[in-house]
Amino acid sequence: MNDVLLIVGASLAGLRTAESARRYGYTGPITILGDEPHLPYNRPPLSKSALASEILIEELTLPRRAAVADVRWLLGTRAMRADVSASVVVDDRDRVHPYRWLVAATGLRPRRLPRRVPGCLALKTYEDAVAMRTVLRARPSIVIAGSGFIACEAAATARTMGCDVLVVTSLDYPLQNTLGPAPARALRQLHERHGVRFLAGRKVIDALGDARVTGVLLDNGAEIPCDLIIECMGSHPNAEWLTGNDLNLEHGVLTDSNLRAVKRDGTPHLSFYVVGDLGRFPCPAATGAANLIGHWNIAIESGKHVGRQIAAADQDLDAQHQPFVPLPSFWSDQYDSHLLSYGMPQRANRIELLHGTPNSEFVFGYYRDDDLIGVCGLGMRSTVMRYRDQIHPWHSESKELDPRQNSGRSVRLDP
Repeated sequence: MNDVLLIVGASLAGLRTAESARRYGYTGPITILGDEPHLPYNRPPLSKSALASEILIEELTLPRRAAVADVRWLLGTRAMRADVSASVVVDDRDRVHPYRWLVAATGLRPRRLPRRVPGCLALKTYEDAVAMRTVLRARPSIVIAGSGFIACEAAATARTMGCDVLVVTSLDYPLQNTLGPAPARALRQLHERHGVRFLAGRKVIDALGDARVTGVLLDNGAEIPCDLIIECMGSHPNAEWLTGNDLNLEHGVLTDSNLRAVKRDGTPHLSFYVVGDLGRFPCPAATGAANLIGHWNIAIESGKHVGRQIAAADQDLDAQHQPFVPLPSFWSDQYDSHLLSYGMPQRANRIELLHGTPNSEFVFGYYRDDDLIGVCGLGMRSTVMRYRDQIHPWHSESKELDPRQNSGRSVRLDP
């Protein structure tokens, strides 16, 4: 019987899965497929320091524990299709990879404009950052389509480099769906103090120009001239290779609370797991609804969890039945300000200012009825961290959750 642990996606989540499996006693062979030519690397700097200065890929490459020195890496290799019933994955060279355990870690890709005119750039890979950095050095006039995390960080970096920046967003404020109106308003004011302009209530629907970008077309028919478009309009899950396996792939791969991919009837595949921002898993703060949470810490924690589950299952241990109940968190550095959050602020029905003032540094608490379900601060990092253990329901033991409850809903954190 084939005993390979096959991880599709040479990502942070994929690496942590392999390391965790080894840590908890899995001794079988591990193969990792990755469509990029690089070993797993740190992506948060791509919208910050890697845009502003020369950074080699080796400086971003994640360190690997000695326990995974024997991992077989197949880089520059894309998974094209899987047959879960036959326990095989086929890559873009028609090579067949049989497995005993499958982990999907292929993540998300940026949503793009219809026309790919030179000067339309998205930010996902190291090569994207290098291409964008080259253009930013000429201090172009930039339109950023969208106002999520990457949009805000790219705007801050571009302004620091002396570029003219206009953010076009369908919302009133950046990160409004995640932070709520008052904190998001304060974030917009921070950007405006640094010279970023905003056009709210509008969407970029296409690029203008033929040989080169000359502007953007808005949803009301208006045209805005620019030299560069940075596309930050959300993401698509890289799940096409999993079609035809009786899975729910809407907004990501639906899993149970143990991160096992589930069939459409709600029963789990016992040897098929999903990690990182590809999966929608039941979340206690959403009363059990399945959520796709695209935070950096989820990639780490889900990889650790699944590696442990596979090691336990491989050794017939009971630990494989433990649910995945992470505390979501995110941070974002913009200019000299640090944004930090724990919990799920977007699920709140009441927001309170706990410390500071919205015009400066602040901490907001997010409540669902009387329960604190999230906290977010601009600056005041130590104050934010003090609330971490008070957030409901993570301060108490969580129960097993039904992945089918509200399974069609996905909370997108970078619209």
